[in-house]
Amino acid sequence: RIFSIALTILMGTFGTVVLVNRTNQLDYAILRQASITVDRMMWSGAWSSTEDEGFEETRNKLIEEQLEQGGYYLPFLPKHLFYTRQALSFNWGEMIGRNPALTSGVGSFEVRDIILNRLPNTLLLMGSAYLLLFFTGIPLALWVSRRNASFLDRLITFISPISSIPAWVHGVLLILLIGITVEWLPISGMYDHRPPATQIGYIEVVFRHMILPVTAILLSLYFQLVYAWRTYFLLFAEEEYVTLAVAKGVGTRTLQNRYILRPGLPYVITSFAMTLVSFWQTTTALEVVFQWPGIGYTYIKSLPHFFGESM
Repeated sequence: RIFSIALTILMGTFGTVVLVNRTNQLDYAILRQASITVDRMMWSGAWSSTEDEGFEETRNKLIEEQLEQGGYYLPFLPKHLFYTRQALSFNWGEMIGRNPALTSGVGSFEVRDIILNRLPNTLLLMGSAYLLLFFTGIPLALWVSRRNASFLDRLITFISPISSIPAWVHGVLLILLIGITVEWLPISGMYDHRPPATQIGYIEVVFRHMILPVTAILLSLYFQLVYAWRTYFLLFAEEEYVTLAVAKGVGTRTLQNRYILRPGLPYVITSFAMTLVSFWQTTTALEVVFQWPGIGYTYIKSLPHFFGESM
């Protein structure tokens, strides 16, 4: 399975590289990157003017060396395999242009540094939401499955359609109701404008800023998954070996854990894993709504907006 996943990632990245470079977009990016890198090298060196003797010749020679190192002159297949390796290793060069929204708090224009600086913020937000979903949703689904047609079971069935609403829509509603109307919680960013008195104080600050986006993620997934998991457990609860265990007088906890949860867990984990597929799409819009400094927010801020920017 690990090999098949690695092969899928490799083939997907290679296919993406080939499609993106159909109009030579990657080649053009390599050319611009080489030109900018050489200009920085030369301006920080001995040359103080472009009119100096040998400036253009030396510049062109250095650009050629940079292009050779970047795989610009390789044939089609080796070139795109080289680009794929660069993509998988986050070796994407430096950011072209200046964007304070991307470099703030990073101190570097390397694309790898920008991504690795923002990725933990996304993993913290999404990881917290999905861990809460998994470790509270399964016990609730198991409990409800043993009380079929109860008030709580009917309530979850009734409100499960709200989980079809995207997380960012829930985020907007939470901002309006809790963040603006009653002003209980912060509505944007990851930190307060004023730093806390101690380093430990950052834990409380980040926690308060996480409450609304994590709640929005849970509202967009929780009830729908609990309803689906409850259905899985109901199917296994009707098996003959469960009926036999009940007739033998097996305890309720043993019955739930060994005879219902254990055989149903692979199906539950599979359905839970499928929700992770849409993980990045959910993150992108939600982080923009809450201005959370993660990968999704960084991606949107890196796009051209056609206000004096080149496409």
